[in-house]
Amino acid sequence: MALVRDFPAAISADQAKKLATIGLWSEYAERSILQVSLPLSSCLYRPAMLVEIAGFTGLWRVRECEIGSGSAQLSLIRMRADKALLNVESDQGRIISDPDLRAGLTRLILVDLPFALVAPTAVSDSAKLYAAAAGEPGWRNAQLFASGPEDASGEYVGQIPAATVLGTTVGTLATANPSLIDQINQIEVALHNPQMNLVQADDGRLLAGHNIALIGREIIQFAVAIPLGDGRFRLSRLIRGLGGTEAEIATHGAGEDFVLLDGGSMLEIGPAFYAPFTPAIFHAVGRDDPAPVSAMLDSPGRALLPWSPVHPEWQFLDGGDLQIRWTRRSRAGTIWSDHVDVPLAEEVEQYRIELAADGGSAASVSLETPEEQAILSASQIAPFISGNSTNIDVRIFQIGASGRSVALAFAIPL
Repeated sequence: MALVRDFPAAISADQAKKLATIGLWSEYAERSILQVSLPLSSCLYRPAMLVEIAGFTGLWRVRECEIGSGSAQLSLIRMRADKALLNVESDQGRIISDPDLRAGLTRLILVDLPFALVAPTAVSDSAKLYAAAAGEPGWRNAQLFASGPEDASGEYVGQIPAATVLGTTVGTLATANPSLIDQINQIEVALHNPQMNLVQADDGRLLAGHNIALIGREIIQFAVAIPLGDGRFRLSRLIRGLGGTEAEIATHGAGEDFVLLDGGSMLEIGPAFYAPFTPAIFHAVGRDDPAPVSAMLDSPGRALLPWSPVHPEWQFLDGGDLQIRWTRRSRAGTIWSDHVDVPLAEEVEQYRIELAADGGSAASVSLETPEEQAILSASQIAPFISGNSTNIDVRIFQIGASGRSVALAFAIPL
């Protein structure tokens, strides 16, 4: 009966390297194998014995001995002829210490995206809510919990795996045309800790999806990031209103959250932990947090809503009728394919058109249509003209299964 005992042991670096070298040489030496046949009467050899063979240099070790009819078949492997490999030296190496930095308090931001970070070109069948967090340079991760009774921490959601590059805007990002690269405006961002960094991107990297960030509720992309010191950067050459967020371009204020969108550091929150279009509250607990840190989002669910129509056109027809046309967009249209329409990505195609008069007139018209145009009769337009209106304010929505899009708003002069 064998007795096995485990115990801790340590060997020097020289001994460890010597064992490794011998083991490596043994593997190499077994490539040289000698087969010898001897009569049984003269065979006194056993496995592991060292022998010398006439005509062959060095020592050979018997690895196997097989008895056959009237003879013994020996299998031998070459042993190293010199002892040079046994005189190896090594050093103990050095310890690369991990600096003992404070994790600090967790900053938690909930991000409601119109697409999934792992599949931005695919249509989402659920809301895409993410948790982004960071702290001081020593911050590593945090545990996320859904909100329980009386806003206490409830069911465990998952671990926020790493720090996301977060910050706060200094000043207000001005409006711009989302159809053009914004080379006029710039925005200064103060990152959450001075060890965070932003890098610049050329056109190739921009096309590959680098430097996409959320400022307030608008998704942007930046090409230029100039370091100003102390964790501050000035961002410019911006692409605005990505992911159908053009309506947020005019809503900016000072001190907004900045989040560099990164699927490797952000935690996607499963739809089982919240309901779309209702307030969502979550709590994060990091290493140095004395109490859970909370964040709330009023109405997550942008990924479920259709995108607003674009490119409005209108003309008055013979007889006084008004024709309005537009171009639809799609949640599946983030890739701009030439010569083909983007997929609808909704159960049915349906639009709502609302017309209202300016100047205090009570005239108004609303209708729904499955086409990308609407024709209003002269009798529907007459109240706007008789009410001394100078413009007709138009809003067009695309209707989806979960709600309607942001309005395409414009004015038609009379």
